[in-house]
Amino acid sequence: MASETLAREMSAVKLDGDRGAKFATPNASSGGGVLYAKDLDGSDAVRTLAKLCGYAVKTEMFKKYVGEGKTSPVLVVNGGETIVGADACLTRVAAAAEEGGAKDVLCPGTCDATANETWIAFERERLRPVMMTAVGMLTGAVAMDETALKEATEALKEACGELEKRLGESKYLAGDAPAMADVVVVATLFPAFAKALDPAARDAT
Repeated sequence: MASETLAREMSAVKLDGDRGAKFATPNASSGGGVLYAKDLDGSDAVRTLAKLCGYAVKTEMFKKYVGEGKTSPVLVVNGGETIVGADACLTRVAAAAEEGGAKDVLCPGTCDATANETWIAFERERLRPVMMTAVGMLTGAVAMDETALKEATEALKEACGELEKRLGESKYLAGDAPAMADVVVVATLFPAFAKALDPAARDAT
């Protein structure tokens, strides 16, 4: 599957190596902070994007967070600003990347900016919710509901089918180079493939 190949290739990312997808080498982005996170909350994408953008983030378990935010992940930026939720954290890291001169990590010049935004929205609206439901139930993080699990798994397969179609037309989601869309989609695909779509991996847990 093209989407699985993309996930494997992106997992081998090196900023200046000879394997895997190659991102632009960033300057160190301004700021940084502590990311309080737990499984299946979208924090994998935040951490990966931060690393690629040179934005220094230290990860702590969400239960260690003592502020007012109730939804994980929470990013406490150096200086005291608190960002709540995966999408808000991604937006903050992306903004810091642009400020720090790492815009090409988010959307290289060879990529289509509109396509990048489209696939970022696809991950947020179509892929992540059903992944969280399916994988959450299969791992015991969410109460099992056979009907809801079947619906989520089918929706996940349908979403992957759309990714397959796109990756049959383009090397990466937004064009000829990896962009932010690839980061967020792959961060969601890994648990989905391991726990919901791959029977061998699912049955081994």
